[in-house]
Amino acid sequence: MDFTLDDEQQAIHDITKQVLGDLSTHSRLKDLAVADDHVDCDAWAALAEAGVVGASIPEAHGGAGLGFLATAMALEVAGYHASPIPLLSTIVMGAMPIAEFGTEAQQSAWLPRIADGSLLCAGRSTSRAPRPASRSLPPAPTATDSFSTAGSRWSIRALKLVSSSCQLASTTARAACSSYR
Repeated sequence: MDFTLDDEQQAIHDITKQVLGDLSTHSRLKDLAVADDHVDCDAWAALAEAGVVGASIPEAHGGAGLGFLATAMALEVAGYHASPIPLLSTIVMGAMPIAEFGTEAQQSAWLPRIADGSLLCAGRSTSRAPRPASRSLPPAPTATDSFSTAGSRWSIRALKLVSSSCQLASTTARAACSSYR
């Protein structure tokens, strides 16, 4: 088997390494920790602008269509730099399931905004126990709703509810990142 990265996968690795090498310095990480910032909005915006955030999202929805391995390259670099960016939650737990299992309407509503960094996602599960049939899940919000799941205990169990895990924000990556905090 050949495990050599192709040029595009290597490019995603190199771009991520350059961006996070410049922005996720020890001193910057200390400043974020002191400020109690759990997401580095500057790094997120830079990665979105460079196309790293949308690397695995299909081209039809504003991404590069490079698949999971390209995102894995970015995740490796983010881990190396201990960069507090929502790449795993937004791409692996949000965009990839939407791209694979979502309806065309869901894909069109969510993926372009995830690709440009203006929409962040976070999976949430608080219990492994089955939900009692007597307690219904809240309805999935539309692409224009603003909402929060704080204070309630429920799991996202179906793709039709995946939008419930997304924090909808404004049209810029930095503003989306700020509202994620």
